Amino acid sequence: MKKFWQYVLNFVLSLLFHWYWSIPAWILLILHFIFGISVWWSVGAFVLYVIGVRVFVHAVGWLVHMGNEDEKPQKNKNPYSTRIKKYAEIVNTDTAESKGSQPAASKKNTESKYADTAENKGPCSMEIRERENNDIR
Repeated sequence: MKKFWQYVLNFVLSLLFHWYWSIPAWILLILHFIFGISVWWSVGAFVLYVIGVRVFVHAVGWLVHMGNEDEKPQKNKNPYSTRIKKYAEIVNTDTAESKGSQPAASKKNTESKYADTAENKGPCSMEIRERENNDIR
């Protein structure tokens, strides 16, 4: 029922925002009172106005729905983001260990975790080592 009232509100607001589409109906209504032409011309123009706005609302709703398709997950090809993610996991495990009965000074040196691995090579590894050394102190 909530969707129905949302649609009605949307439709009424669209009628108000597109009031200028009803100008031919108003002109025909004025011509009815001045020259005596049939009022059905004015009613027909008003019905076309309402149908036109309804088609417009449905078209815009369909276009919005088409733009909201779910994207398929893609594999992360950025090597730097995976290194930082691994760094975050290491820091989290180290801080969890330090919150226990061990004092903060007895933390392990985390540089050995990166020794002779692919993560040890590249510009990001220097930043990781510096961060880990700062965390140890």
